Amino acid sequence: MKKLIPIGIILIIFSGCATLTTSQLESISKYSSAAKEYSDYPSILVKKYVNVQNDIFILSNSF
Repeated sequence: MKKLIPIGIILIIFSGCATLTTSQLESISKYSSAAKEYSDYPSILVKKYVNVQNDIFILSNSF
């Protein structure tokens, strides 16, 4: 049992996380660029919805 502990520690130290390949990094870059282009749409929709609701509120209270 005592011999297994150092072996386990060595395996944990050297196993580590694998690095990403070049093609994986390129894919991540393409995905992040595409996601960045679409990230503005939800906030624009919410702002337009709020503006329409404000207009409705103002119009309904002006009569």
